[in-house]
Amino acid sequence: ELARDIAERFNRVYGETFVVPEAVIAETGARVMGLNDPTAKMSKSFSHIRGHAVGVLDEPKEIERSFKRAVTDSGNEITFSDDPERAGVNNLLGIYKVITGRSSSQVEGDFVDARGYGDLKARVAEVVIEELAPIQKRYHEIMDDVGELDRLLARGAEHAASVSTPKMDEVKEKVGFTLPRS
Repeated sequence: ELARDIAERFNRVYGETFVVPEAVIAETGARVMGLNDPTAKMSKSFSHIRGHAVGVLDEPKEIERSFKRAVTDSGNEITFSDDPERAGVNNLLGIYKVITGRSSSQVEGDFVDARGYGDLKARVAEVVIEELAPIQKRYHEIMDDVGELDRLLARGAEHAASVSTPKMDEVKEKVGFTLPRS
């Protein structure tokens, strides 16, 4: 929203300069809720609370532990529901749905033969671990090779400069930081 506000204000004052970004928010997964409190958004701010969030670099065993501790209700039906008492199950199913790319009915079908919430928690942990594995692998490859890290940073800086310099020149000219071109 900040980028949108800045673009709109700048464009209003100085004329069309920036593309105003549009929010793209998926219905499922836009807000991943805490595993220990499915009514509160999962957040790094609460990362000190064990089992609240899953970190991108968490070890598989820690991820499994976090999902095993995830709050659910006292039932055993593994389906999406509008019932606020089932927020924990909805959260787990939502995480699974986003990671697997499956529809709600397909997700529910995946758990028809589940023996309870333990199966749900284990399967969600499994797909999260699978999803994070290549990210973690690449992170460790980069962090273990300082030369590669420096090359990536330099390449990123070059690309950012090539994209931003023309736009920043336009901005400076519009706000009067440079002499107009003739």
